[in-house]
Parts: sequence; C-alpha cells; structure tokens
Amino acid sequence: MTVPVFYETLIVGEILADKAGPLSFNYAEEWLARASAFPISVLARIMRHSDHE
Repeated sequence: MTVPVFYETLIVGEILADKAGPLSFNYAEEWLARASAFPISVLARIMRHSDHE
C-alpha cells in the first residue's frame, strides 16, 4: 500500500507500507527537482536515487 504525502498542493513523495517489513518513504522526483525542496523530517533526509548507489 502507498500513501501520498503533500505539502500544500505539491506532491512530496509517498509512504510505502508492506506487511512484511517496516514503513519507508520515497521522495517524488518532482519534489527533488525543486530548488525549494526540504526534508519532511530529520529522519527522512532528502536523497536522490543516485545517492543510494
């Protein structure tokens, strides 16, 4: 199951819920492309897909 997360009218990302594991959060590419993007939590640092590799 996924739950979208918005800041005002802008999509920030989605929370991913899996019965077999913990919750996770993925930022939307549109959010990451914004110069004004900020992390929604100190535990949800802004990371792009290339940062994971």
